[in-house]
Amino acid sequence: MRGNSADGIQTRQTGVVLAITLLILLIVTVVGVSGMDASTIQFNLARNAYAKHESFQNAESTMLIGEIAWDEKLSRCLNDAANCTDNITPPLVDRIDTIVGIFAIGQRPSGTRDPFGLRRSALGILRILIERELDVDLVALIWSAA
Repeated sequence: MRGNSADGIQTRQTGVVLAITLLILLIVTVVGVSGMDASTIQFNLARNAYAKHESFQNAESTMLIGEIAWDEKLSRCLNDAANCTDNITPPLVDRIDTIVGIFAIGQRPSGTRDPFGLRRSALGILRILIERELDVDLVALIWSAA
């Protein structure tokens, strides 16, 4: 194709500028896509590290609840051997862990909905404490689980 330059001389356009521009555009696109892949990988790594950290915190709080409940039971066993036959620690720890965990993720029961049985778990905790006449600091157990 022929074109006119500013001084009136006819020049021939070869399309080299178009080819170079397309090549630069291709290079920029490849760099952008690879940058997006790297940031996606970094995001996934950060999310996995966060999930691992949360899992360890939840496990640690559950162990702490178990230790507190076990210490309460052990102190009763030292004072009264008849109390040693009752194994209340696993159900108590399980119910407290369920309630604290569900509230931690923001799934509070509503007026008509209780999909995770939180009310039933809370009533189970109270039933265990009342029937066995346990003198346990329930607030301390819940805060140690949080």
